Amino acid sequence: DNNNSSGLVGVSNNAKQLWDAFAYDLKDKRVQMCADLQPQKIPGTTKTEDPSCCICLCEYEEGDMLNQMKCGHVYHKEC
Repeated sequence: DNNNSSGLVGVSNNAKQLWDAFAYDLKDKRVQMCADLQPQKIPGTTKTEDPSCCICLCEYEEGDMLNQMKCGHVYHKEC
Protein backbone atom coordinates (compact mmCIF):
# COMPACT_ATOMS: atom_id res chain seq x y z
CA ASP A 1 0.00 0.00 0.00
CA ASN A 2 1.53 3.33 -1.10
CA ASN A 3 -0.94 5.66 0.59
CA ASN A 4 0.11 7.81 3.49
CA SER A 5 -2.25 9.37 6.05
CA SER A 6 -3.10 12.26 3.69
CA GLY A 7 -4.24 9.87 0.96
CA LEU A 8 -1.38 10.85 -1.36
CA VAL A 9 0.56 8.19 -3.18
CA GLY A 10 4.16 7.85 -2.01
CA VAL A 11 6.56 5.48 -0.31
CA SER A 12 4.78 2.96 1.87
CA ASN A 13 5.50 2.73 5.59
CA ASN A 14 6.57 -0.88 4.99
CA ALA A 15 9.25 0.28 2.56
CA LYS A 16 10.45 2.99 4.97
CA GLN A 17 10.97 0.36 7.66
CA LEU A 18 13.61 -1.29 5.45
CA TRP A 19 15.78 1.85 5.49
CA ASP A 20 18.46 2.32 8.12
CA ALA A 21 17.66 4.96 10.75
CA PHE A 22 20.38 6.53 12.88
CA ALA A 23 21.28 9.73 14.72
CA TYR A 24 23.61 12.29 13.14
CA ASP A 25 26.70 12.05 15.32
CA LEU A 26 30.02 13.25 13.93
CA LYS A 27 31.85 10.68 16.07
CA ASP A 28 29.85 7.78 14.57
CA LYS A 29 31.75 5.74 11.94
CA ARG A 30 28.58 5.47 9.85
CA VAL A 31 28.43 9.25 9.56
CA GLN A 32 32.17 9.50 8.90
CA MET A 33 31.99 6.89 6.11
CA CYS A 34 28.84 8.16 4.36
CA ALA A 35 29.57 10.24 1.26
CA ASP A 36 26.26 12.15 1.61
CA LEU A 37 27.28 13.32 5.09
CA GLN A 38 30.68 14.78 4.19
CA PRO A 39 31.30 18.53 3.85
CA GLN A 40 31.27 19.53 0.18
CA LYS A 41 33.96 21.77 -1.28
CA ILE A 42 32.62 24.97 -2.83
CA PRO A 43 34.15 25.23 -6.33
CA GLY A 44 36.62 28.08 -6.79
CA THR A 45 37.13 28.57 -3.04
CA THR A 46 38.82 26.90 -0.09
CA LYS A 47 35.48 26.82 1.76
CA THR A 48 33.25 23.84 2.42
CA GLU A 49 29.50 23.50 2.87
CA ASP A 50 28.12 21.34 5.68
CA PRO A 51 25.96 18.37 4.64
CA SER A 52 22.24 19.05 4.34
CA CYS A 53 18.99 17.19 3.73
CA CYS A 54 18.17 16.87 0.02
CA ILE A 55 14.46 17.24 0.82
CA CYS A 56 14.18 20.23 3.20
CA LEU A 57 17.68 21.64 2.46
CA CYS A 58 18.41 22.25 6.18
CA GLU A 59 21.88 21.39 7.44
CA TYR A 60 22.05 18.33 9.67
CA GLU A 61 22.50 19.03 13.37
CA GLU A 62 23.98 16.77 16.01
CA GLY A 63 21.29 14.34 17.19
CA ASP A 64 19.01 14.68 14.13
CA MET A 65 17.45 11.34 13.21
CA LEU A 66 18.28 10.33 9.65
CA ASN A 67 17.17 7.65 7.22
CA GLN A 68 19.56 6.06 4.77
CA MET A 69 18.06 4.46 1.69
CA LYS A 70 19.56 1.28 0.23
CA CYS A 71 21.23 3.38 -2.50
CA GLY A 72 23.10 5.32 0.20
CA HIS A 73 21.24 8.64 0.07
CA VAL A 74 20.45 10.18 3.45
CA TYR A 75 17.73 12.57 4.59
CA HIS A 76 15.95 13.62 7.82
CA LYS A 77 13.71 10.85 9.13
CA GLU A 78 10.76 13.26 9.44
CA CYS A 79 11.18 14.39 5.82
